[in-house]
Amino acid sequence: MRRFASGGEGLINVEYHAASGRLFCANQKSGQLTVLDAASGTLVKAVETGAGALGITLSPDGALAYVANRGAGTVSLVETGSLTVRASLETGTHPNTVAVDPRSGLAYVSNKAKAGPRPAPGQAPVPPPEDPRGDTVSLIRA
Repeated sequence: MRRFASGGEGLINVEYHAASGRLFCANQKSGQLTVLDAASGTLVKAVETGAGALGITLSPDGALAYVANRGAGTVSLVETGSLTVRASLETGTHPNTVAVDPRSGLAYVSNKAKAGPRPAPGQAPVPPPEDPRGDTVSLIRA
């Protein structure tokens, strides 16, 4: 077994791109998608995607990496060949995960609602704020 650095801060998810032999790493703290050579662990490139990079999903053809940026409220579409951001699209509050339909190419994004503030010890929970963009699913056509 081996271990190597993710190239960013707060690694939270990875996707393997078989055609290129690369690992795509979501780094939540640094807001980056880092791309590593899977065989050597060498950093190929760090791509700024947005605050709280969290979930990664590759398109069925492997040409795009969808990165859910929880803090930014966006999903970045990163071209896996050039390792550049094609677009960063606003979704709902706190995008977490992306699922892509291999037949249609449509991407579905889960958006978590805002939470209320944490109560002090011994205090009653505070209800969350009204969030019409939270607890929703956004649809993306790339």
